[in-house]
Amino acid sequence: MRKQNGKDDILRSLISHKGTFISGQELGQKLSISRVAVHKQIESLASMGFDIERKRKWGYRLVRIPNKPVSPLVKYEFEKIGIYDIDYHYFEEVESVQEIAIREARKKVADWTVFCASRQTGGRGRFERKWVSPYGGLWMSFVFSPEVYLNKAAAISVACAYFVAETLRNEYGLQAFVKWPNDVILNDKKIGGILVTSISEGELIVKAIVGIGLNVNFKPSLIGKAIFPATTILEETGKEFYLPGLLALILKKTKTEMKDMLKNTGKLKNAVEKILWKKGQEVTLRMPDDSFVSGRIKGLDEDCFLVLSTTSGEEKVLSGEFI
Repeated sequence: MRKQNGKDDILRSLISHKGTFISGQELGQKLSISRVAVHKQIESLASMGFDIERKRKWGYRLVRIPNKPVSPLVKYEFEKIGIYDIDYHYFEEVESVQEIAIREARKKVADWTVFCASRQTGGRGRFERKWVSPYGGLWMSFVFSPEVYLNKAAAISVACAYFVAETLRNEYGLQAFVKWPNDVILNDKKIGGILVTSISEGELIVKAIVGIGLNVNFKPSLIGKAIFPATTILEETGKEFYLPGLLALILKKTKTEMKDMLKNTGKLKNAVEKILWKKGQEVTLRMPDDSFVSGRIKGLDEDCFLVLSTTSGEEKVLSGEFI
């Protein structure tokens, strides 16, 4: 059931009026708050980037909404697609939403608590590499209880990359692929990545903190030098995407399918293999010990590790980087 929230309810009313004026008195009566309280919430929305026209005796009219994943807009998108049990927290700018999520997870924060920022100053990817996170991207982390053993840890990042790629495919018609183990690829260039931090008790993963970084509405020049060719959705499509809606769709798919996919990793394996980048092609990976392995990508095993066909037979890759 939806929680009452003055700011969210006012935004909902402004949107429902489709660009026409609604008086402060009517807003107050609808929401059972004073006109002063209405004014304060309007000012708060304006500070977030909402363009709201104010006209004496007419009231308020929503002129423009910001293309940022601010809480009122994201919660509105959640409601539109039937999500009511995600605890969403937005920041204009932070060092790292992943670090915030890890800290909160250790305090036993509820499952499906989501932290998102418009900009990160200290974002990071695999192997503690810097992840450039300017305005115009989706930078979010969420906490959930996977209830799987450590041997399934790789499946979590693979699953999340799959959920992002499938959302882009099904909802936006983009030919996105999963690059094992944790990247999302468009036109053979990286547009997103997954970072998973696990909290375990014995062999059981009790909490997973999943970071999702997606390059959306900015120019690739902001990324700078990258180990693997990187791009943005804007660069590849020429279109600006609505961030609150994209975020909501990714989270809906992730939340709806995560539990089933982790319980049945054979199902996950089969789904990912259909959009697995370079499947059937010859590749070379650098291993953690700086050795190299080459072969044709056969697919994934039941734990979602990469399987190569090499000159000496099949080889399972537990960790490595494409070169």
